[in-house]
Amino acid sequence: MSSIREQILSTIVTVLNGATVAGSNIFRERETPISRDMVPAIVVTPEEETDRLINQLCNECTLMVSIGIYTRGDPADQIADPIATAMHTILMTNHSILALVIQVKKNSSKWEQHEADQTAGVLTMSYQFRYLHTVADITTIL
Repeated sequence: MSSIREQILSTIVTVLNGATVAGSNIFRERETPISRDMVPAIVVTPEEETDRLINQLCNECTLMVSIGIYTRGDPADQIADPIATAMHTILMTNHSILALVIQVKKNSSKWEQHEADQTAGVLTMSYQFRYLHTVADITTIL
């Protein structure tokens, strides 16, 4: 079985697929640049995971995930907004995600624009997913 971390990341990609105007352009940790014909697109990237021992049997983990929304057009941030709004609602209310975690929290948003024939923009939203697992097994949710 996959780690809870991997279950969370896979579930995010699955539930976002087709749920926004980005359609099926949902990727995990994409290193290849997003091409013009692939936007809008969403890229899900794990950033950091911290652990805190609750007791001898239970560990609390906090998984930080950045989700980039790639757009093209003017203004790029305005084009990203309906995607971000739909994505946020999904992440905060989806039963498959909520079954894996004890809390979902949005931490930050960052906008970047790059000049091109149409402005290429990236809205990166940072989310925190907290979950519990047994100390001996990172695949078992508590």
